[in-house]
Amino acid sequence: MSTIWQGAARRLRSAGQSVACLLALGACTSHDTPSAGVPKTTTADGAVAPLTTTGGAAAALAVAPNGIVTAAWVSAPNGGTDGRMFVQHVIGTSPPVETRDSGGSLTIYGEVPPKLMYGPDGTLYAAYLTTRALPGHEWPTNTLRFTSSSDGGAHWRAPVTVRGETDDGGSTDDHALAVMPDGTLLLSWLAHHHPVSHTFIARSTDHGMHWSAPVMIDSGPSCPCCRTALSVAPNGTVYAAWRKVFSGTTAGAEIRDIVVAASHDGGTHWDAPVRVHADNWQVNYCPDAGPAIIGDSNDVVHVAWWTGKPGSAGVRYVQSSNGGRSFGAPVELGVAPMSRPSHVQLSLGHGAQRGTVIAAWEDGTRNVPIMTVAVSRDNGAHFRPSTFGDPMSQAGYPVVALHGDTVHVVWQSQSHEMPSHDSMVHPETASQMHMHHEAPSRAGQAMAAEKINAVATRQIFHVSKTLDAFP
Repeated sequence: MSTIWQGAARRLRSAGQSVACLLALGACTSHDTPSAGVPKTTTADGAVAPLTTTGGAAAALAVAPNGIVTAAWVSAPNGGTDGRMFVQHVIGTSPPVETRDSGGSLTIYGEVPPKLMYGPDGTLYAAYLTTRALPGHEWPTNTLRFTSSSDGGAHWRAPVTVRGETDDGGSTDDHALAVMPDGTLLLSWLAHHHPVSHTFIARSTDHGMHWSAPVMIDSGPSCPCCRTALSVAPNGTVYAAWRKVFSGTTAGAEIRDIVVAASHDGGTHWDAPVRVHADNWQVNYCPDAGPAIIGDSNDVVHVAWWTGKPGSAGVRYVQSSNGGRSFGAPVELGVAPMSRPSHVQLSLGHGAQRGTVIAAWEDGTRNVPIMTVAVSRDNGAHFRPSTFGDPMSQAGYPVVALHGDTVHVVWQSQSHEMPSHDSMVHPETASQMHMHHEAPSRAGQAMAAEKINAVATRQIFHVSKTLDAFP
């Protein structure tokens, strides 16, 4: 199945998922006996190991102030669609904690995983999407939910709704989470109102119990299926990154490139967005591949992204030295004439490792995408990549954290079949693929989206390697 078609089908939501979600509503509780996620011992010796034995997808990763590294993922009984969140420390043998939401199934899709982050006081925060069917709605709808834990994920507060399906009739998707130095929480997301999506943000100053009214970051249209990204620099500047839709060079054509905007008052007001690089990728569908961003000290901003531009498709990294007002020449991390969407993430070194930049992605330029980690020891000027994992298993949607001298990577993998070349963004076919929320039949939509939103044969893997183990 084409990756592009998968993305379009997911945005329409799974009709096949509706019954499963409705049946789950009466049975869901905040905490139940785990039905998935049997623990596996993981170590920091560089060995690739599964975090679960019964399947999982949509991974997240967070590092606590005391150095504990915590992962989250979504799993469901029998590889199905009744998604629950599982949280586990990646080093050790403690069992994962399962959390269900009475509002519906957690979305099981790598581009919209639970977002996990520790606050400065050690509180663990999680933001995720639930999906359920509503009377009168043709497709299941999303609700953006938020919860917190004061004991590292062992127990969770009752979740609150940040944006619900009845707020204004639009869909909610592709969220990002950030925490400011004073503990203020920030959540961004895409809100879609046919035929346009926009990027919004909201704030909370009481540990997520209440949220401000949403602020539209940019009045221009956003690509409706690519995740947003947030980062707070040490000086408190907030950076948001997303894929923006520009007018193309021909009538009806669209360009979808990555932009960054900065806020100097905690997300209330925003500077005009700046394109990180003029890829000029002219395409009328959404690739489901958003950017990564980290705001560093001294107004340095790090951004990585994927573009599907025919002839020059793949993953790039770029840096700004003036707070996102302009960007330098990009560094090609993995570029080829064609590529499947890749989902790149970044992490920076601190203290003795300052100047180290880590990029992790699944290499979509290969016939079977493999987990790839590139290390720069000169603050992003040069990178040296390494690959690991099963070369015959399709890697996807990694998350990465560099803590001390150890790189932690968590990703999902699927080994039941080899992906085909039709999921590549090929120069001869890209211009003909105008999915953009369209599909040939409802039956096809339902089957495709059900396949995407089920855990199926996906598995969550983890590796921890010290920096000296990388080239």
